[in-house]
Amino acid sequence: MRIVINDWLIEDALGNNGEHRQGRSLLVFEKLTLREDVLVVLENSSWTRKAYLMWTKKDLGARRVSKMFMGSVWEDSSNCQRIPKLESFELPESLLHVDEDDHYLIEAYLNGNADLLVTTDDQLIEFCKQSKDPIVVAIHRDDFLRSWNIAP
Repeated sequence: MRIVINDWLIEDALGNNGEHRQGRSLLVFEKLTLREDVLVVLENSSWTRKAYLMWTKKDLGARRVSKMFMGSVWEDSSNCQRIPKLESFELPESLLHVDEDDHYLIEAYLNGNADLLVTTDDQLIEFCKQSKDPIVVAIHRDDFLRSWNIAP
């Protein structure tokens, strides 16, 4: 499965949401390497900018997660597909109401031929449920984590 995950994963990895969630982000990256799923990310997006920030952090927790992510996910094309950001990307009509901050997620989803968008944004999930052409499948982070047997 090709998966787009919004910023919560990087925020957790950075330690911005506590040690528990930082450890949970490490589990997500570890499981990603063991599954046949692929993380789809959009280059030059807020997601990748935060990922680069993670690599510069000095605290031990962030460095541990960063090392796992960089070595086993980011640099392995079987675990991560990086999609070039288009100079001009227009949302499909059925998704025009999506918040501008989330456009990069839709761009990654559509241009990366993703199967699933994982987010904490309930409004984005609702907009995706209403999308008809193209169809964007979105679920909440907690449901995703449970599906991977990781406690939310």
